[in-house]
Amino acid sequence: MGTSFCANCGFALTPIGDAEASGTEVGGLQEGALRPSGLVGLLSLTLGTYQRGFKGLLGIALVGQIVLAVVSYVINQANGVPFGTFPFGGFGFDISEWPAKLDERTFAETEPHISWLFIPLTLFSIGFSVVMSGAVIHATAVRYAGRDISLGGSYGVGARRAVVVVLSGLVLLLLGLPVLVGLVFMSTIISVALGPVGVVISIIVILALMLFLMVSFAVYVPAIIIERLGPVAALGRSWQLVKGDRWRLLGIGFVFGILIIISSLLSLIPGVAIGFVNNTLGIAVNAAIGALVLPLGGIAYAVIYLDLRIRKEGLTLTVLADDLDGITLTPQDS
Repeated sequence: MGTSFCANCGFALTPIGDAEASGTEVGGLQEGALRPSGLVGLLSLTLGTYQRGFKGLLGIALVGQIVLAVVSYVINQANGVPFGTFPFGGFGFDISEWPAKLDERTFAETEPHISWLFIPLTLFSIGFSVVMSGAVIHATAVRYAGRDISLGGSYGVGARRAVVVVLSGLVLLLLGLPVLVGLVFMSTIISVALGPVGVVISIIVILALMLFLMVSFAVYVPAIIIERLGPVAALGRSWQLVKGDRWRLLGIGFVFGILIIISSLLSLIPGVAIGFVNNTLGIAVNAAIGALVLPLGGIAYAVIYLDLRIRKEGLTLTVLADDLDGITLTPQDS
């Protein structure tokens, strides 16, 4: 029996059968082929993927929240900031005592300082966040392909590809920094020559260039995680996939970004409210609710990347499965 697909978004409802392998045509499309989605379809796919892979994706987020919370606790203890401060030892006062003043006595009581553990543990937190993001992206692709999510498997892929993700970011920084510096220098000259008008023009040009670069290299991380590309190849892959779709991708990214920011802010309300009564419990509630919202960004990221491949390459579930299995196909084979 072949795969069933949603008529609106093309999401695979069941695993692939033998029909795709035999090249059977269904409704003008080879069975297993995926349909491109608009904004509403992408939103539906994001939420649908989360729903179908809820346990696995939530598990990834919970593990991440626990690890990062433990690291934060160790940092706070090493810096002399008691547990139960809000936010996570940021100022060393209990929100349940609000409106307490941050006076010299408050700081003297907590005696905060910077421990030698701060830098290595902070770097670990950043690195683990990269691993967790990679795990969410991988798990999303796995569920998209109709497979069950493996917590250890997705974290394993995220860990193995984390160094490449970081290196790719450094390459992007090295390539973009000279361009940005040159543009700022030219903008300064224009501003001096044209006055206030030149300042406005310069700001617009700089923002436009930043947006252009952000969109052009927007999907290099999923390319690293799913296609297992190297640092430079992943940047080139992102440029290739978004070519001709930059305006559409910018609009989609803006809508998704606003929705995720709103969801994240709303998720803080219960924890902050409880924190006025019991600060430690408020932090725990924030961490738990945050785990529910955390996967959404990574899921959306992966879904948008897959949609670009569907539009540009006619991505099928077989090709996606081969990517996940580490099989590289030539264009003739795919």
